Amino acid sequence: DTSESVLCEEVGKAFHLLAVSLIAHGMDEKGLEFLNEALDFKEKGQSFFDSKIGNITISDSLHWIGVAYGHVGDLDNALSHLKQALVIRRELLGNDDLRVAETCHKMGSTLCEVGKLDDATKLLEEALRIRQDKLDEGHESIAETEEWMGNVLREQRDYDRALEFYRQSLNSKREIFGGSHEEVANATYTLAITLDGAGKYEAAIMNFKEALRIRNSLYGRGIILADTYLCMGNTYLELGKESDAYE
Repeated sequence: DTSESVLCEEVGKAFHLLAVSLIAHGMDEKGLEFLNEALDFKEKGQSFFDSKIGNITISDSLHWIGVAYGHVGDLDNALSHLKQALVIRRELLGNDDLRVAETCHKMGSTLCEVGKLDDATKLLEEALRIRQDKLDEGHESIAETEEWMGNVLREQRDYDRALEFYRQSLNSKREIFGGSHEEVANATYTLAITLDGAGKYEAAIMNFKEALRIRNSLYGRGIILADTYLCMGNTYLELGKESDAYE
């Protein structure tokens, strides 16, 4: 029955929107419950007739189930659902759609977290290619993928290439958020850590100081500042500047 199929799809979409809102507010476990309800209704709707749009909405729920599982640390389930979403999105949307890029990015970042760096690189490169082709230069999504490319390369100890991606991401975030935003502080801190790993200690110190300036203006004294001071102190020790390290 067509009317029952439409009703199932609409209820599924409503559950999906509620779930995404819950996840955005950090309520991942509850979001997962509603996403599974959404997927169940959408699949019931599809049992009546085949629909490209219906299958795409199923891929949306599979993608977000993967996101939510990633948030709660169940990376195997995250990858399983993201893979299913990616198969559907590639088949129905082609290889140049932003929703394909979205899932490639999330799957690539998750693979990086589990140490599968070569697989992560392929998916992140695909996401970056699509986003650079479809979005304006300096878009937040491009900066996000550039940052994860840097993460993979840093894990592979390819510091020079990692630094290129981190700098591109940081420059974009400064344009998007301004010079005193949490995202800019975090990106500056990551750049400093990578410069330290590359043995570029003076540049690392400069970026640690900038991250501290922003974080101090945002949070005042706290654990985040303590961590930044600790890393900067270790860099000073690498430079042989013990007095600066212990300040």
